[in-house]
Parts: sequence; C-alpha cells; structure tokens
Amino acid sequence: MDPYADALQAALSALGDPPLFSSKLRVNSGTINAWVSDGDRRGFLKVGFGQGFHTESLRVRELYLLGLGPPVLASGTLTDFDAHYYLTLEIVDHEPLDQLLLDGSLSTADLDAAISGLCRVPLTYDGFVAHEIAYVERLSQRWAELLTATRGQVSDVTFRTANEAFENVAAALSAVSWAHLGRGPVPGDAHFGNIWVNRSTRSALFVDPASFDELPISYDLGKLLQSVHLGYDRIMSGGEPVDSSANRHSWQYRWICSEIVNRWGVGALSDALVAESVHAVCLLPHHLHEPERFALLAQGALDVGKQLLADRS
Repeated sequence: MDPYADALQAALSALGDPPLFSSKLRVNSGTINAWVSDGDRRGFLKVGFGQGFHTESLRVRELYLLGLGPPVLASGTLTDFDAHYYLTLEIVDHEPLDQLLLDGSLSTADLDAAISGLCRVPLTYDGFVAHEIAYVERLSQRWAELLTATRGQVSDVTFRTANEAFENVAAALSAVSWAHLGRGPVPGDAHFGNIWVNRSTRSALFVDPASFDELPISYDLGKLLQSVHLGYDRIMSGGEPVDSSANRHSWQYRWICSEIVNRWGVGALSDALVAESVHAVCLLPHHLHEPERFALLAQGALDVGKQLLADRS
C-alpha cells in the first residue's frame, strides 16, 4: 500500500477525476507534484501531508489574492490521509528567473518585477519578528539532520566542509543584531526557480511557497541572494557554479543588494546576508543522496559563511 499514490488518487477523485499527465514524488519534502487537465486548461496539483502543508496551501491562496501567485482552482483536505491538496492554473506568458539567468538574458527589469512583488506583501511591524523559528531553530534542526545522516553518503572531506559551514553560520547567528523588519505572508522560498516574470506587464508570480505561518521579509531577500551569490540555480541545473566570491561582483548581486537598501534600508541588507548564509547550509541535508551536488553546495555554503564572518569582523 502506497500512501502517496493513494492520497494522489483521493485528490484526483475529489477534483472529479481529471486526466493525469504526470506525477512525481518529491522525496525531500514528501509531497507529490502532478499535472492534470480538464480539457481546455492544464493545472498543477500538489498533495502533501500534515499541518505544515496545510499552511502552504493557505499561503498559495493568499499569494493569489494578492496578485502574486497563479489562480487557485481548487483546494481541500483528505481527512483519511491527514493530507491536503491544491490545484493552480498553469502559468503562461511568464518565464522563470532561473532560466533567464542561465541563458544570459536576465535583465534589471526582470529583477525589478521580483523585488516589486515582494514589496506588495503586507507586513506587520510590531517589534517582534520570528527570527528564532525562521533561522536559529531551523539551523539547529538541519545541523542535527546532517550529523545523524549516514556518513557513507558523502566523503569525509565533504562532510567536514559541510560541518564547518554550519559552524561558521552558527557563529554569525550568535552575534547578529537583527534590524527587526516586518513579517508577514511572504512566499518563503523566493529563489529564482520559484519566481516567474511576465516581461510585458513587468510583474511576477511566486510559486511553491514555504509552510511557515509568517516570516520576516529578510527571509526571502536572502533567497534572492542565494540564487546569485551561492549560485544555487546553476548548481541545481547541473552546471558548474561560478566561485561565490566572484559572484559578489556580478551585476545581479550588486543590483539586488542596492535595491534591498533602497527599499528596506541598510539593516535589511545585513539581515538578508545572514538569512542567505542560513539558507545555504540548510539546503545540505536535502542533498545527501546526491554526492556531487552536495559537494558543490557544501563548498558554496562554506564560502558564503566565511565571507559573512569576514565582513562582520
């Protein structure tokens, strides 16, 4: 008995059994991604388990209502499986930022659409920002996952690199003074692969949001930096990443940093750089089953953390 296949079939039944084109289990997140059609339109169906995924399904609807996500066609709960699902309309007339970056056609207008989209997220400014949950607890959890993982999955050298990367980020976190930016229903995973821009309207849609209730805006600003500094999208595409120290001199990195300061202040950039370093190391346990990719991400995370500590010394 396969709970994933059964939950997918239950979601399809709840939707009236639309034709299924393809489905894929995402091992890292324990969710199912599928493409379905009602004849005239194609939709993206996602099925997941537990309260965390329920929060994600609510975030998808929030982003849609804000004009920052694709139309939500349906959503619901599968009580027998403790699962939830949502169906969004296929995105057309938009291009993902990661592809524009990789093919060399990314422009400042594309980046401006993404930054302007994040500016539209309503934020709460009450002096409290969930940094402990967003960064400290997440870092501790992912570090524990790394240390308890099967050591045979990666070489000892790569494992030491990853562990040193975690140590550097933990040291930076222990000394950070947060800018106390606003928090709200930010997308929560705004790396370039999850941002689709319409070049005619200069607007952006955010997909595959995080399962947190609310996050500081710096969380997603760090995700933007992750794409151009760590070289996340290039690594994930199978390409050879550019050294992260060189990436700091790229026009994309400098433009994003400048816009963060212009729109949210110097403190926002400081917070975003710390957030990026946390994101870099927290990626690692998800890729233990991919030794080559893990090695690239571990070295990149180590470099990002070292640069952060050097900047703050």
